[in-house]
Amino acid sequence: MIKFGIDIGGTTVKIGMLDDNNNIIDKASVKTLKDEVMTLYLIREQIDIMLDKYDILSGEIMGIGIGSPGAVDDENGVIDIFPNAGWKGVKIANFFRSCYNVPVKVSNDANVATLAEMVMGSGKDLNSFIYVTLGTGVGGGIVIDKKLFRGNKNKGAEIGHMIIKMGGKKCNCGRNGCFEAYASAPALIDLAKDNLNNKKSLILELADNKIENIDGKIIFDAYKKGDEVAIRTVDEYVVWLSEGLMNLMNIFRPDGIVLGGGISLAGNVLIDKVKKYCEERFYGYPNTPSVIIRSATFFNDAGILGAGLLIK
Repeated sequence: MIKFGIDIGGTTVKIGMLDDNNNIIDKASVKTLKDEVMTLYLIREQIDIMLDKYDILSGEIMGIGIGSPGAVDDENGVIDIFPNAGWKGVKIANFFRSCYNVPVKVSNDANVATLAEMVMGSGKDLNSFIYVTLGTGVGGGIVIDKKLFRGNKNKGAEIGHMIIKMGGKKCNCGRNGCFEAYASAPALIDLAKDNLNNKKSLILELADNKIENIDGKIIFDAYKKGDEVAIRTVDEYVVWLSEGLMNLMNIFRPDGIVLGGGISLAGNVLIDKVKKYCEERFYGYPNTPSVIIRSATFFNDAGILGAGLLIK
């Protein structure tokens, strides 16, 4: 028997075929389009390709687990609102049930990624931790006493939308000054563009002198080579990220913080700087218990694995 884990992101949708021990057998991806119906058909197409490739019948599918950004109605399998893509009221569970006649479970993308890290990854030795995804947006999952905290109607833990600067930058959610507006991948890229300001920089060289090609990897690659603009950009980004994390530490005082998402691929370069910033400020106030800060285990596969874990 096999199952599918679908991880919907702001830029791409990742589709994974897993065995009943949650090992990933195969993966594919499609673009996340503003047209949600077309996106669902593209996902179905990739599932069908994998089924044909491995000669698997629909009757051999245990189920399909889905993680989606935004507000998700877990009980009814509906994406209520996905601001970055402009989706509203998407009955995603019904769509895939009608395609394959199998159980379909849907939850918030950060919650399913947290589930993967809690069961199999960087959080499995922690009694409580907060998983923070740094990608197109900023998502989060909260584990308390080895249990995932979901909040009222499973819509809690939207840590990306706490305000860290009153009257600050506009966020995709419609508010101003959200953590997401300062700690997401687009926020990092915007910082780099602002700091370039016609200056010579390795960032532009690595981006083939096209500002639209700049991404997080390029910024951190330039940082590692001592580029002045990259250093300033990363230093500024770390302040915003760390201040947001210290808010979470002071509210929940977890055993640990686990950083995932695309930006976390920078690894120890990012982790060490965040640790130093937080430790030098006593995580927000003196004599506070220390908090472990570490990278996620699964990075880009966390969403697929966590979505797969919804199917038992």
